[in-house]
Amino acid sequence: MKLESASAIRDACDRLLKAAGVEGTLPTPVSDIVAAAELNWGSDDLFADETLERAPEELRKKMRTLRGKLCALLDRRERKVYVNPEIQLVGRRNFHTLHEVGHDLLEWQRDLYFPDDDYTLSPRTKVGQEREANFAGAEMLFQGDFFTHIARDFRIGMAEIEDLSRMIGASTHAGFRRYAASHTAPVAGVVLDRSPTSINPLRFKRREAMSSPVWETRFASLATWPKYLDVVAHPFLAEIVRLDIEPPPVTFTTCLADRDGEPIELNGELVSNSYNLFVLFWVPQREWLKRRRTFATARS
Repeated sequence: MKLESASAIRDACDRLLKAAGVEGTLPTPVSDIVAAAELNWGSDDLFADETLERAPEELRKKMRTLRGKLCALLDRRERKVYVNPEIQLVGRRNFHTLHEVGHDLLEWQRDLYFPDDDYTLSPRTKVGQEREANFAGAEMLFQGDFFTHIARDFRIGMAEIEDLSRMIGASTHAGFRRYAASHTAPVAGVVLDRSPTSINPLRFKRREAMSSPVWETRFASLATWPKYLDVVAHPFLAEIVRLDIEPPPVTFTTCLADRDGEPIELNGELVSNSYNLFVLFWVPQREWLKRRRTFATARS
């Protein structure tokens, strides 16, 4: 789904990154961005039930619209950003923080309070303001095109995505999403539920799909794939059983018809975590002088 405000958001994020003086710094200095936005960190005490019960009525009213547990909050009135202390993974904390900075940065978002849960922070949210804040958070965390420029120095693969994500300060999941959507080569990725919806035939639910601009000049976007993928139409799914017997990533080759209907051989890699399967596809190319990484473990 196209975001009409994307260009304006990129410009606003670029100005803030320049003001923070963090361009090209690894990992992305989130605290410096918060400070440049003239925001401060709020106390963890906010997440105690008794504190939330004493919160202003406007905030409590917005809290009642949440479908899940409070993960992060922007209080524009007090100029504070709060992130739930129960969230320990650095990549998630960084993104949640910058999502809230994004709400504040986008001047057309007028609310005083922005409470967020896993649903509003999800890349699949359909709420306009949350989609904009997610886009802004990713732009700041990955420093615009900086992540994409770094990725060009590495060979294509899941180990490289894990390493690049750690370098920038993002989760592997967020890094996978950014990598597949922005790479300068023909690259694409899908995220599937970890458990199949059926065994015979083997079928998985597709949660996300993303592909690079170069990919989409040669192939249809993976977002056009059906919501449920079965092994009959998508034979690469048969490779998933190897995850239980081989160290990650599982490598494979498959064929996909290009826009002219010609079958093109693709390289692929599979990894998983507790919740998702990550499948990366790319057109084989020469990568002799590029860095090669060793896969450790998939992170959420």
